[in-house]
Amino acid sequence: QREHETNLSKQKEDLREWERKLQEGEERLAKGQSILNQREERANENDKMFKQKQKDFEDAQKKIDETNMSLKRKEDDISIRLANLTSKEK
Repeated sequence: QREHETNLSKQKEDLREWERKLQEGEERLAKGQSILNQREERANENDKMFKQKQKDFEDAQKKIDETNMSLKRKEDDISIRLANLTSKEK
């Protein structure tokens, strides 16, 4: 009887220890999941910012290209006018 109670008490203590370790493991897992979620959110934010900056860059490049084309047209127009003036002077 005494041996059985001792054995039962030992099993209860082992079970409590196992439950404590399980609880600690679950808490570490939850903390790790929370950290992972935060990292994923930051990665998503960084990705969103990168895409916006890429779009801003592409828009700026398009404006530069359009301005360069406009300047080239004006330059060509001035060259034609200058050539016409020069030919009229001769």
